[in-house]
Amino acid sequence: MLFNVTTAQALSLKASFDALVYAHINESNLVVNKSGLTVTEIDPSHALVVRLLLEKQSFQIFEVQEEVVVGISIKELARLFKNVSNKDTVTLCMDAQNPTQLQIVVYRDGDSCITHRLKTLLLPYEKIDIPFREVDRVINMPSSDFARYIKEFSNNRFIELHITKDHVFYIRVKTDLCTSEVEIQTRSTSTTTTTTTTKIVPKPSANGSVIGNTATTIGLGRNGNWDVRQTFPTKFLTAITKNSNIDEQITLYMTKGQALMARFNVSIIGTLVYILAPEEEDDDDDNDNDDDMSSDDDE
Repeated sequence: MLFNVTTAQALSLKASFDALVYAHINESNLVVNKSGLTVTEIDPSHALVVRLLLEKQSFQIFEVQEEVVVGISIKELARLFKNVSNKDTVTLCMDAQNPTQLQIVVYRDGDSCITHRLKTLLLPYEKIDIPFREVDRVINMPSSDFARYIKEFSNNRFIELHITKDHVFYIRVKTDLCTSEVEIQTRSTSTTTTTTTTKIVPKPSANGSVIGNTATTIGLGRNGNWDVRQTFPTKFLTAITKNSNIDEQITLYMTKGQALMARFNVSIIGTLVYILAPEEEDDDDDNDNDDDMSSDDDE
């Protein structure tokens, strides 16, 4: 056997590969080594990097001789996991005598099992390293809340994420006629609604406890930039939020002038990380203003 791994976290495994499909990744290389199972891929538009890591410690059986790179159809693999339940156990293995097939065995209750033999693909492989970097701001919030806010503004092409020095997190969209924003604070505030701004605040549950954005924390990274404002394509933020069922919390890492990093914990088996490039700021207006000032000076 080139490798043989087994996990009882069938639903988490299913959700992990569904997440790759949501990111429009149809084919990719599955890397199996002593650290675990990894899929790292750049979407076709080269704006979004997705990295799925299923850690070795999360598998009940983990037998790997050496690193193996297996080209697979992500979409087809996700389809094979479609009907797994939390009572199932999943085994992924590959025979050294037949490296053209990835064998997936789903063990049901009792003695029954379903075996799939997925043909492997010959895909180009380039190792994609995600270097460690310091960040400016860190937001940890309920993933369902973040998904709801992004869905609210999904008719717009771009969404702005903005953290102020006062530890307030804004999700904002702008059009020629209107500016709309969600204001998220780490403490309870009153509700304010105007023609252009809606402030979202937590509501008490049936037992009187406060839920919603009180579960949001906003931290300062080591880079030290307090105010960070960036704009991202809505379609990619929407793809990220489709995975809110993986983890109750989403962690956003924002750094001025660099890509957004969004992280989900995949149950107890690993992590799912998205790296999304921001839209470049348009400096045309600033240049126009400089030209106008130069003209005034000449006069």
